[in-house]
Amino acid sequence: MAGVGGLVGFFSGLTGAGGPILSIPVMVALGFPPLVSIAAGQVLQVVVAASGTLGNLWYGVVDFEVAAGITALQLLGLVVGIRLSHRVSPARLRRLVAVVCLLVGAYGCLRALSAL
Repeated sequence: MAGVGGLVGFFSGLTGAGGPILSIPVMVALGFPPLVSIAAGQVLQVVVAASGTLGNLWYGVVDFEVAAGITALQLLGLVVGIRLSHRVSPARLRRLVAVVCLLVGAYGCLRALSAL
């Protein structure tokens, strides 16, 4: 796990992608149950968000009005997502994680290509 954490942390810093975006697919690929991977990813996100927020507060670039709206919507999505993830079979959840990864990857590729 230390190697996975270090690798994910390195690529998160390199790409600017949040830790869970990379850690959840890696943990699922390594055979961790999807629900455990998602739960661990949520804990990682709290730590990453807190440290990023502190850094942005230091530089005075936090828009609290926007942050409040996004936070409220994310908390709502989090509650719905948690409830759904506990009702879905691990196999279906694993496929859902794979599809989301593919869609996010495709979107990133399209954005990069359109910038050329």
